[in-house]
Amino acid sequence: MHRPQRFSFGLLVFVGLFCLSFTANASSQHLAAFVNFVKTKNFTQANFYLRQGYLKQEDLDTSQIYFRIAVAHDESDVEVLPQVYHYLNALKTIDLNRQFLCKSSGSNKYEKPCYMVNLLARGQSVDKFQFYAERGLNLNAVFADAIPAPFLIINRLGTNYYSLANINQLTAMGMVFGDELYDPSLMQDSGLNRVVLPLDTGAVTSFHFMDMLTISLGNVDEQHQGVYNRFGMSELQLSRRDELMCSFISHSAQKFAPSFDYLRYLMDMRQSFRAENLRAQPDPHSRIYFRAFPNACVQLVSALARSHPHLETMVSEFAAKGDVETAQWLLTFQQQR
Repeated sequence: MHRPQRFSFGLLVFVGLFCLSFTANASSQHLAAFVNFVKTKNFTQANFYLRQGYLKQEDLDTSQIYFRIAVAHDESDVEVLPQVYHYLNALKTIDLNRQFLCKSSGSNKYEKPCYMVNLLARGQSVDKFQFYAERGLNLNAVFADAIPAPFLIINRLGTNYYSLANINQLTAMGMVFGDELYDPSLMQDSGLNRVVLPLDTGAVTSFHFMDMLTISLGNVDEQHQGVYNRFGMSELQLSRRDELMCSFISHSAQKFAPSFDYLRYLMDMRQSFRAENLRAQPDPHSRIYFRAFPNACVQLVSALARSHPHLETMVSEFAAKGDVETAQWLLTFQQQR
């Protein structure tokens, strides 16, 4: 007599769970359809899901929805972002400074924490910064689990992404370059997984702005068929970037005390910073002469050598490697003391 009752109860539980699963799946599909209509600026169709009650306006995460659309945004359609922002922000205020979820590498799931200002700093145009700053984005936001945005920009200085003029434009918008500190432990989790850090940091728990400029200058991937992989630069382009970076570091030198041995780090990391490259060389593609060891970098290394406490040791090390020309060049700075 009890078996049919147990069977009926089990059936009810199964039906209930099935209905919940179906409802959740349908809701997910409704949201996906809604987002697609918003993405294509078909706001009339998007409103259908709200009018019919398939989606509740108060439950919409408009900030995350907008972020996903902005990440997938086609740069050629300059009208998309303002219109989408206006529509979603009217439904519920968008917070551009919150933590968002990005797709993890090799996955379609949105589960990796990320931030709008850091995303922009990976190569987005200055106009994009202006657009979001006007809508409340804090250009100086610092997050405990992410490298501050200024370094992501400076690391691309002199490439096709950012020029010194762009830095000045961002500064005029209120972005501050130089006050932020950088946690070395975050360097491997910031999209910079090939960055080689100095070995002699000892008890240093954070790097300052000039430390990071020097690390950026030191980290250039190995050359492959005349192109440097990190930013797809030719030797000529890299020379121009180095010139700019070295000038920037020299300009900042009076404001900061080095947290590690800059001279040893740069000489270890940059094989082009050698005495044999003090002379200009012809670029094989453009016939323009360039310096693999640009003048600004020669001046920077020279200044570091003049004040280096263990320059004699470095001279000896280069001599041991058979690079007598560089050893003799460094020796001249020791003799000038």
